[in-house]
Amino acid sequence: MIKTFCSENTNKIIKLHNLFFGGIIFTLGMVMMQNMQFSFQGWIQSMYRLFGFKFWDLSIPSIDYHIPVIPFFYIIYGFAIATWTIFPIFIYLVYGSKRFARFLTCCMYTYIFAFLIAICTPCDITNVQIHALEQIKDKTGYLFEQSRQLIEKSVKFNAFPSNHCLDQFNLMFGVVLFNFFDKTNKKDSNKIITCKIIWTLLISIFTGLVVASTFIMKMHFFVDWIPSLIISLSVFVIMYFIKTDPVTRFFYKLMNSFQYCFWYVGQDEVKADIFNWAKIHQDPVKINTLSKKQIKKHFIITDIAIFSMYLFITFVLNYCLVILEGYVTNNKFFNFLMLRMVIHVSLIAYVVFIMYLFHTIYKKQQEKQITPPN
Repeated sequence: MIKTFCSENTNKIIKLHNLFFGGIIFTLGMVMMQNMQFSFQGWIQSMYRLFGFKFWDLSIPSIDYHIPVIPFFYIIYGFAIATWTIFPIFIYLVYGSKRFARFLTCCMYTYIFAFLIAICTPCDITNVQIHALEQIKDKTGYLFEQSRQLIEKSVKFNAFPSNHCLDQFNLMFGVVLFNFFDKTNKKDSNKIITCKIIWTLLISIFTGLVVASTFIMKMHFFVDWIPSLIISLSVFVIMYFIKTDPVTRFFYKLMNSFQYCFWYVGQDEVKADIFNWAKIHQDPVKINTLSKKQIKKHFIITDIAIFSMYLFITFVLNYCLVILEGYVTNNKFFNFLMLRMVIHVSLIAYVVFIMYLFHTIYKKQQEKQITPPN
């Protein structure tokens, strides 16, 4: 694609760069799905509270009230959030856009099922958390203090099933599916198989720690991880036997369109089956006709746009809004969950604006190249 002016090593570096930024672009889709599922089901459950609906207590006294709060798991619980916004990038980087499209499809289905279960089984974990705070009220130390604040400021409902566990199971089963149940794996060498086994074991161990952190930190009942496991495993198993489906084709088609717009061609390097709006941009094949300066200018503009989208969206959704969880305004419609939905709409508008801005800049640049000077 760019061999006319690049050395072989430079070509490999740029391809790695393209894959990395492709992963960033499409991981945003997973981040948005995660947060919108949590926000909308949480908003519905907040309406249940407003109208006095009964919330269930799914605690098992012999388990939930006897598992101690272990402050070390505060780190595990918090770090898990970062893995949902970072690990998918490397799933795209390692396995390519076709498999990542299937991964996004599986995630979307798991979020839909989790949403339906959550709005049908509103739960309240307040009693378990009160008991936990009594356990650690006289404990001192940084991690104990952070654990205490986490429990005090957490949402008391929206617990069943556990989103923390669901996201981790999705990542784990995605890696297992692509490592050991893909037809291309028959060509793997012993070294590659060993690496896959080690990688799978690491993510499986971390998933187990995250699952444990949800009920050790009293964010969830002990049973909350069970439906998450069933949902995730069922979806990935079913999708393994479904070779083609319209949702995966849609995600794959969308990826190809973005790759056209940004010249971020993945491992598949597909140049067909794209949306019409992507065709208004210059064909990536013609990249050989541009100078090094034009190539660098293009990547600088698009990299800035993509990094700003990724950092802004992930930071706001996954970290800034956590603060709002300590300020639930009971019996008021405009609570933090409603505010989250407003921010979702604002972020979608922001993404559209960035895309439009980039399109305008790029189209003007293209017109300059086509229009002869006076």
